[in-house]
Amino acid sequence: MLCGLGFFWCCAPCAPLSLFVPEPMFRSHFGSIRTQVQLLAALSAATALAVACAAFALNDMRVLAWNKQQQLYRYAAVVARNAGPALAEAKWDDADTHLETLKLEPTVTAACLYDARGAVIAEYLRDEMIDGVFPEQSDGAWLKESRDNDVQLFQPIHRRGVRVGSLYLQATGDDIREQQANYPLIVGSVFLISLGVSAVFASRIQKRILGPIDKLVSAAERVSTEGDYSVRVGERPAGQVGKLCTAFDAMLDRVETADKSLQEAHDKLNARVRERTRELHREVLERRHAESIASGQSKVLQMLVGGEPLTDVLTSLVTEVEKHVGNIVAAVSIVDDHEEWFGDPIGVQLSGQQRDGLRQLPFSKLGTAPARAAVSLLPEFDLCDGDQAVVDASGFESTAHGGACWAVPCVTADGRLLAVVSLFFKHSRRPNEDELAVIVSACSLATLAIEQRCGEDSIKLAMQKATEANAAKSVFLANMSHEIRTPLNAILGFADLLITESSDLDAERREQLNTIASSGKHLLTLINDVLDLSKIEASEMHFDNEPTDPNRVLVEVMSLLRVKAVQQGITLDYEWRTPAPTTIVTDEPRLRQVLLNLVSNAVKFTEEGGVRVSAAVENAESPAPMLRVDVVDTGVGIPQNKLTEIFKPFVQADASVTRKFGGTGLGLSICQRIAEEMGGSLTVASKLGEGSCFTLRLPTGSLSGVTSSLPVCDGLQAHNSAPSPSGAIQASDNSKALKGMRVLVVEDGETNRRLIGLVLRRAGVEVEMAHNGQEGIDAALACEFDAILMDMQMPVMDGYTAAGRLRDANFNGPIIALTAHAMKGDEERCLEAGCSDYLTKPIEAPRLLAKLAAVRGEVAIEKSEDADAPVSYDDLIPSTLPTDDEEFGEVAESFLAKYSSELELMHRSIDDADWDSLRRSAHWLKGSGGTAGYQAVTDAARDLESSLKGAPDAETVQAKVDHLRKLRRRLVVALEPAHA
Repeated sequence: MLCGLGFFWCCAPCAPLSLFVPEPMFRSHFGSIRTQVQLLAALSAATALAVACAAFALNDMRVLAWNKQQQLYRYAAVVARNAGPALAEAKWDDADTHLETLKLEPTVTAACLYDARGAVIAEYLRDEMIDGVFPEQSDGAWLKESRDNDVQLFQPIHRRGVRVGSLYLQATGDDIREQQANYPLIVGSVFLISLGVSAVFASRIQKRILGPIDKLVSAAERVSTEGDYSVRVGERPAGQVGKLCTAFDAMLDRVETADKSLQEAHDKLNARVRERTRELHREVLERRHAESIASGQSKVLQMLVGGEPLTDVLTSLVTEVEKHVGNIVAAVSIVDDHEEWFGDPIGVQLSGQQRDGLRQLPFSKLGTAPARAAVSLLPEFDLCDGDQAVVDASGFESTAHGGACWAVPCVTADGRLLAVVSLFFKHSRRPNEDELAVIVSACSLATLAIEQRCGEDSIKLAMQKATEANAAKSVFLANMSHEIRTPLNAILGFADLLITESSDLDAERREQLNTIASSGKHLLTLINDVLDLSKIEASEMHFDNEPTDPNRVLVEVMSLLRVKAVQQGITLDYEWRTPAPTTIVTDEPRLRQVLLNLVSNAVKFTEEGGVRVSAAVENAESPAPMLRVDVVDTGVGIPQNKLTEIFKPFVQADASVTRKFGGTGLGLSICQRIAEEMGGSLTVASKLGEGSCFTLRLPTGSLSGVTSSLPVCDGLQAHNSAPSPSGAIQASDNSKALKGMRVLVVEDGETNRRLIGLVLRRAGVEVEMAHNGQEGIDAALACEFDAILMDMQMPVMDGYTAAGRLRDANFNGPIIALTAHAMKGDEERCLEAGCSDYLTKPIEAPRLLAKLAAVRGEVAIEKSEDADAPVSYDDLIPSTLPTDDEEFGEVAESFLAKYSSELELMHRSIDDADWDSLRRSAHWLKGSGGTAGYQAVTDAARDLESSLKGAPDAETVQAKVDHLRKLRRRLVVALEPAHA
């Protein structure tokens, strides 16, 4: 009020008194202009002082309130910074301690901390009398100030960008009110002092200010009393009064204009806030709707990925459509496999009438069947054939009499119609934009679900066809193997007989027979390679990792190939660059196969110089050591551009290589794949004309606790002396061992019967023939035979059935299976049928005679009551190695010496039931016996090893070890010349 009075007094100096004092009294008491000026000065000073004091007082109160707010913000920031980690880690026990700091501020009367969910976890009350009711947690920060200057502050607390809680503070305005109570005294004192000072200054400047006015008054009185219109004011005062009025009016105009502009801006701002609030509300609703749709779609996708039935997936999809479109009935109709009809509609709320109407609908490429279905279902509906949606096959509408059917086709990228999503509205209308988006999204999901299920069905069908094709291939390979090996048996058998027993052949005919035999063996090698490759490609090649002596395997490979190296006039030796472990864990037959192939290739392609095999263990101390074998030759070499090609099936470095050296091009491919399947690798480095180096790396298993030593690699270098005819020696020795033996040959092939009969009769065996399994059973049960050679593929009755029936009839004699099958499982099938052993066609005479010799020795020893009786000269078994060579003789002698010590170890293992030790001994005998030239030992050891699988029978194992001990008494390095 003081401000308004002061402002009014300044604008109209004489008006204030005239408003409150009657005009006659005003004129009589305040008629003097000096008095009025003095009064004006006094009132102006008082007014100015009142305005100034009021302004300062208001400003001080605003500043106090602002300072209080800032102080409250600072306290909130401190508490939030201190309590943030505790809230983030949910340490509620520490929350109270952070509010204790507010005791330093007496105006803070209450405070509390909220967790992220809005629950109060700590509170602070300065006075117990204060009501501890705190507001609910809100989304944003806010501050409220009452008329009494009480302040409330709500502040969210964030930690690393994540809201972890909130803080609420309440402060009293007592301090501000206390200062306001002192304001009247202070303002009054300042007012009086200032008024006195202004009066002193006003009295001093009054003469200057009132002088012109006095002159103006005098002039006016003269004009008034004297009528002298020529009076002039000497000093004309400036027109402040008129200018003041004009300026004041202009100021008022400007103020009013400014106030109107401010009010308009305020109104516009309020309108924008309301509009933005409505937009935010709409956006929140849309976002929630979108999130709900996304959640439903996610659920459907999870069901789809989880392998749920397609019907369940589409049912869930229909439910989501009905939920988000609202007040509808939805269904999905799937096109049948023949694209002629729609199947049974999938829908939760479909009525029987609706379901019957949608079932078995005619198929249409345009997808209008659902719309037409609506017409047939609800006859009062009219199909809008001219509707663009129908034409575009993107939506169909049928409306009339308060109802509508809308359908959207599920079309693949290549234009195939998989299904149609149909929606039945209760009122005649089209879907709006949001609803149509839901429908289209549902169609996309339905298309994805149906396509995926169709794809899965196609994959299953393809896998089934691939499995059937693979099985057919396996059967084809087995049959082809049988059909090829059967004639090969006769070809190779008769060729070997002619070569070994025809002494009157000239050089040309002997060369022709050798060509026949070598060509047949080459064909047999090709068959074996193809079978191996087929097993690898079909993932049917299995590996049996067991403890293996790598040095022994390497020695065996070198022993087998040194004769060929001698024939070619090249050297063949090997070395260990590191100590050789006594055992590694690997598949010994596959290791031997790979090494034999690599070294054989090196010998074959080396015409001058030699082949050197270098072995080492890499990273022996690491958890994954590797066996490395380098096969280095000085042969023809390989061009650089062919290094990667030679590992492909049926590929060699040059076509001329095949013509000159022969080969199928499968060996290296098989070796590399075997190495990779065993967890290793096979690589090559070569230069054309300088030779090649093939590097084999295989995992050895852990070598922890395995002893290693550096083997003495002597006695393996190839010599220039010609090898002895070991095959003839073996055949001759076995012939002596088989004299008087009675054998039943059950074979349907005329040529094979003639060949086997010829070989056996020349070895002194009494032979009886049977043409099929039934004849074999009749003959075996009618007479006593030392052994039966049973072909497995025969008419009337095959060998499998015959062997089983013989065992059922308590026939306990040896039955040796003869089969041309060489696929995985053939040997197991023969043994399960009741056979004692197994020979693969083509049957080589030495292998056949050695097998029968082993059987004869076993039977003879079992019938002998005196195991230590002297061994006759005819029962001795010499090594098939060319032992006239001193070093070959040392190999046989070394084996026989170790054989004797190994027998003692085997007997101790039986006594201690140490089957693992016995398995290692049997495994060593199986591998080393044939290398040293004693095939009978290999066969007997293999039989022992088979009996040790699973849970061994102690009596059976003891009998087989006794047989090995008795067999040892018959082994000699060579027959004495005097007895030959």
